[in-house]
Amino acid sequence: MTELKQLKLTNNDELMCEIVEWNNDETDDIIIRRALKVVAIEDIEEGMRYYTFKPWMSFEQDPNALHAVNSYHIVASSNPGKQAVSYYYDIIQEMSEYDNEESITKYKFADSDESNVIQFDPNKSIH
Repeated sequence: MTELKQLKLTNNDELMCEIVEWNNDETDDIIIRRALKVVAIEDIEEGMRYYTFKPWMSFEQDPNALHAVNSYHIVASSNPGKQAVSYYYDIIQEMSEYDNEESITKYKFADSDESNVIQFDPNKSIH
């Protein structure tokens, strides 16, 4: 049974994720999935702060991918509020329905073998 938690990390990241397995005597790692980073957006003109989610790991679009987080990097954990939970599951659902054939991870490398620049298809929408 997984449980949904909000984690504050030592690098100041805040995650909302499902805990698959807590750390124990054998390992300091906590296994998580469906990890989304909480992102604050300031609207100075309105004097408001908005929150949204984005994938915690870049280019990770599979919400069921497992991640190991060292428990020593967690400053605090809590149970998220009802509104945050509802929005979180909406985002997870969108990610699950996303067509992997059209994903951002479909890229082609530059023609030069010496280049490490990734060229994305300009006709594809990146969110």
